[in-house]
Amino acid sequence: MSHCIEHSVEGDVQRFLVTPKSVQVKAGDDVFFRCVVRNQQGNAQWTKDGFALGFSRTVPGYPRYRYAGDSAKGEHHLIIKGVTLQDDGEYQCQVGPTANASAIWAAANLTVMVAPRSISLGERQDGAVEEVKEGEKLMLECYVRDARPAPSVAWYRGGLKLDSSLHKEEVRASSQRRRWSVRSRLSLQPGPEDDTQQYSCRALHPALEDSPTTLVASVVLSVLHAPSPPTIRGYKTGEAPVVGDERTLTCEVEGGNPRPRVAWYRHGRPLNTAHKPAKRRASGPELRRERVVRVTQDVTATRLEDGAVYECRVTTTILPDPISATVTFTVHYAPSPPTIRGYKTGEVLVVGDERTLTCEVVGGNPRPRVAWYRHGRPLNTAHKPAKRRASGPELRRERVVRVTQDVTATRLEDGAVYECRVTTTILPDPISATVTFTVHYSPTHVNLSGPEVVRPGQHFSLTCTTSPANPPAVIAWMIQGIQTTAVPYVTMEAEEGGWVTTSELTPHHLRLHKVTEISVSCRAYNPATDRVVSQNRVISVTKRPGRPVLKIEPIESSSQDAAEGVEVGVPGRWVAGEALRFSCSSEGGNPLPVITMYLGKKELDITLSRENSVSSAWAEEIVMPSDNKKQVTCKITSPGLSTPLAAHATLDLLFPPLDITGWPTPSSAEPGQDMTLTCETSSSLPPSSITWYSKGHKQEGAIVSHTPGAFGGTVSRSELVVQIEEDDRGRTFTCEATNGLGVTVATNVTVNLLHGPVWLRAPSGRLDVKEGDDVTITAVASANPPSVR
Repeated sequence: MSHCIEHSVEGDVQRFLVTPKSVQVKAGDDVFFRCVVRNQQGNAQWTKDGFALGFSRTVPGYPRYRYAGDSAKGEHHLIIKGVTLQDDGEYQCQVGPTANASAIWAAANLTVMVAPRSISLGERQDGAVEEVKEGEKLMLECYVRDARPAPSVAWYRGGLKLDSSLHKEEVRASSQRRRWSVRSRLSLQPGPEDDTQQYSCRALHPALEDSPTTLVASVVLSVLHAPSPPTIRGYKTGEAPVVGDERTLTCEVEGGNPRPRVAWYRHGRPLNTAHKPAKRRASGPELRRERVVRVTQDVTATRLEDGAVYECRVTTTILPDPISATVTFTVHYAPSPPTIRGYKTGEVLVVGDERTLTCEVVGGNPRPRVAWYRHGRPLNTAHKPAKRRASGPELRRERVVRVTQDVTATRLEDGAVYECRVTTTILPDPISATVTFTVHYSPTHVNLSGPEVVRPGQHFSLTCTTSPANPPAVIAWMIQGIQTTAVPYVTMEAEEGGWVTTSELTPHHLRLHKVTEISVSCRAYNPATDRVVSQNRVISVTKRPGRPVLKIEPIESSSQDAAEGVEVGVPGRWVAGEALRFSCSSEGGNPLPVITMYLGKKELDITLSRENSVSSAWAEEIVMPSDNKKQVTCKITSPGLSTPLAAHATLDLLFPPLDITGWPTPSSAEPGQDMTLTCETSSSLPPSSITWYSKGHKQEGAIVSHTPGAFGGTVSRSELVVQIEEDDRGRTFTCEATNGLGVTVATNVTVNLLHGPVWLRAPSGRLDVKEGDDVTITAVASANPPSVR
């Protein structure tokens, strides 16, 4: 489409207010080109393809043309009534020049549309059937002729538009002036899904957009292709009808062009049921509904049908060989009940005997599964049905199934139930045969329970129990090496099989007087075997140990008071920091007693010794102030005691002060003001005494007080009041504390004197210097607080 162009010459004043616009119309429509000029000075006219139509508003020689509008207002519109193809071209609205104005003009194109005259698929008739083999290439050509502007083509498959990239278009000039034709090529490689599909081409053109009719040409494809493989319904290989059951086999075949022939065969021989191909009398959806071919065959299950092979065979002219599907019939019947050989219920075996059980099953189709079970649990020996590889007489020779199970006689096999179980899909429940084993065996061990230590007069019992045996075992007791038969025993059946024998030995059967131990043996044997099992026990008879004796003594004496040991109940005092030995002893006892020693709640590491009938223990410990008033305990435990025996002693410790602190109150003072100096010790026992010193002299007048301290000691405090003098600046007071245990602690308290500035170094005299020399003058002053200005 051309665009309107406006031309002007610089300096002219006439110009277009409205310019004509290009249009595209159908033949027979009316056209209205608008043109309005402002400040018109020259004459106005229209031209067509460069040919002037004149200044007359009636346009002589063109009866369908005329100018419209008010020329006084510069309106020079062009009207064309009933356009034809001869009116197609470029039109210009022109205004001529004057002495004061240049010429101007504006152009627009008129395009007259002509719908396509015809559409065709080359030599093919519209709606014709095109036969093609599956996979062969097919080229469809669509021709749309004599249109203006040039037409285009859309392809459809069964009513669905195909993508434009699938076909190619070629535009050619028509034999008629100003008209065009187009050829579109669609390349196909049809498959079975294209059989009976309609392919159509449709002309696309602006002149057809509002038309009630369309230009379409179509063709229906007939694709020669093989049918699908046949499928058989009504029976599946592996199903198990029984004699008398009926089945209707249906063979289905879908598709195929030409329509195939479908027939039933049994063992390769044709039956009298077949579907012969007929001519196709439909197309499109109706034809597709006819594509499925069904052929039926009735079968009644008999012994003769077991293993019969039914074949659905499909033939067609398009395939060199038939295609087929088969099913193999199976008719089921139950096997015989199983029989067991190799052992009979009631036979007696002894441990170590071996047997091989054989289970036999005759017949059965499908072939049964035969398996051995023990107490209802499957074993790893089973015959699983295999695929049948034969038929007729050969199959009947395979009908006997034998499964073996090896059994070695052990205690666990006594009472074991072995079951040969036969299962098959034709029976709702398994069928089986069983045998129950009987095995004689002796007990493997005995358990002897009861105390190992007893007190004189204590009531107790020893119980001997055998492991299971068959028949029941007999128990005999040996006391101090002598067998006795006076002790009875009882037997009871064990949950896991066999019999358990139990016997109870009491003090009535023993003589415990004047002995410290006695040996006992429980012996068990089975009358069916020679094996004897036993368990021995040595019983200790307890005696009560003597009361404990506790002693505390120093390892190295540090004072006359600590030189001798102190027995329980005798007061003794020790000094903290000493190493003490705590010893405890107890006489007699059977078995020997256990000794435990404690300092407070802390268990001590002890050294034990045994000499004759005396048991002794001792521990060494460095005592600290925190151990003051703690209890030392010796505890004796023994099976001969119902409750432990204990001895106790309380530590009485002396300890010196470990620390002393001092401070002034107030922390600083001016000359003439009183200051209280205080010293306080840590806890000590006995209480500490505090002495003050200053400038090498003892200071008198201090006030001493005492308060309770840690670990049962005393905290001592001394307060000394002094009057501060001018020369007490920096004076030190020393306080010393001791409680007579050889340890002295001390600390210093320094006086903080408040005073004004005092010259420590002041400039004096006369100092002569030369002009320009550097001079340093030093002055040092002291004050408390220290700021000096």
